[in-house]
Amino acid sequence: MVDDIKLLMIGMSSETYRIGNKVANICHVLLDDPAITQQNLEAYQTESLVYQILGEHPRIGRVELEFYPNGNLKDYLEKNYSSTTEVDKKRWALQMIESVFYIHSKGVRHADLRLDQWLLDQGNARLWRAAQGLECSSHWLPRPDDVDSSVQTDLFALGSSLYELMAGQMPFARIDDHTIDVRYAERIFPTTEGLSLGIEITRCWNQAFTTAEEFLNTARSKLSEATETSFSVDITMTPSGMGRAVEEEDIHAIVDSLNQNVKPNVYEFEPAVEQKSCPTINHPIRYPHRAL
Repeated sequence: MVDDIKLLMIGMSSETYRIGNKVANICHVLLDDPAITQQNLEAYQTESLVYQILGEHPRIGRVELEFYPNGNLKDYLEKNYSSTTEVDKKRWALQMIESVFYIHSKGVRHADLRLDQWLLDQGNARLWRAAQGLECSSHWLPRPDDVDSSVQTDLFALGSSLYELMAGQMPFARIDDHTIDVRYAERIFPTTEGLSLGIEITRCWNQAFTTAEEFLNTARSKLSEATETSFSVDITMTPSGMGRAVEEEDIHAIVDSLNQNVKPNVYEFEPAVEQKSCPTINHPIRYPHRAL
């Protein structure tokens, strides 16, 4: 079992592992810092609740999901941008907008939209990791740091994510965060001339779209030639619809493989099925866009 486990990444609140042909998240446990561990658990529980609200949908990834050899859209494009067709990018763009429309229709804000938040599943883009409360400077709608995320902040970040897709780089990729803040506050944005959905991306930055549905309807008319390949919707779920991200024996194996002497807690939680709205993510955290 241990030989089949590979640590893929460590995020701010969780760790992502490949276990055989599955990918799963577990809460990031800091044995020497119970307070941070508790914050991580709360963020992890919020994410679990969000997935309970969203349910099963072909535009949404899962906390536990099949391993996607192509990884996320950002990594894929970094390796394959020259061979990626315009039709591919238009298809993914439409799917990205559809996924944001879907989560908004469920009362969920993502609060950390960027290109690497879409996984590439057999040619189709799936959004994941909603409601983390983290935002990147190049995707941050100018506002005081203590102002909560909203539909408009998601649409602004969606515009930046689509710019990443179409331009092959993040907005103002070679500029420091402070300068980005100043330019955005003055409504100075990267040029989108010549990009598919360039006008619509700029409209996202200028908050010209009221809802994701409005953006989707506009994009569909522009991207009508983008065809869709088959979905893979074989999603593994626990009987409760969520529960733990991985089984307890998997966590034991992870701990053993990392040679830890103390076993972390195995957290379980059962989000209420009747919950209809997402907990508010107050005061989202910002991090440098050049660190991504």
